[in-house]
Amino acid sequence: MLPDRDGEEMGTVTISYDEVAALTAELVAIDSTNPDLVPGGAGEAEIARFVAGWLESVGLDVELRELGPRRANVIAVARGSGGGRSLMLNAHMDVVGAGGMNEPWTPRIDGTRLYGRGAYDMKASLAAIMLAGREAAKLNLRGDVIHRGRRRRVRVDWRTGRRPPDDRRCRDRRRTDRARSLRSA
Repeated sequence: MLPDRDGEEMGTVTISYDEVAALTAELVAIDSTNPDLVPGGAGEAEIARFVAGWLESVGLDVELRELGPRRANVIAVARGSGGGRSLMLNAHMDVVGAGGMNEPWTPRIDGTRLYGRGAYDMKASLAAIMLAGREAAKLNLRGDVIHRGRRRRVRVDWRTGRRPPDDRRCRDRRRTDRARSLRSA
């Protein structure tokens, strides 16, 4: 059972390995190469549409922000009943390219490991955050749980040494009580 701030039990959350692996595999299968880092990269629009649709289908309020050609962010909220603190869960949806990988967008499971471009950084974390959002929507929490899938904020392009144009950077300045960016371990 999860305690709320006052020590009262809120409910039980169970997310299975199989659920995380299956959702991660769906995310890995979507090319989301950052075009700021790899010329001609696919961008995040397709994966953002998938994430937004999935989160909406499990009961979250979803906003898909188109940032330009092939670029998008997703903000989804599991609305609380009011009076509670908010928590933002954050993950980026893009990858830095596939390099010389064979079949980077074909997820492969070997034992308990899932292989494919972005599985470790950070599509498994994105899947865990999406599943946590689904569970938060079921718990009738007092505070909001905010899911933010975003494009990676490139402060300085390592190839050119310049900042990307302003309209290509993440502009969400949502205020929350707590924020966590999960990393796979």
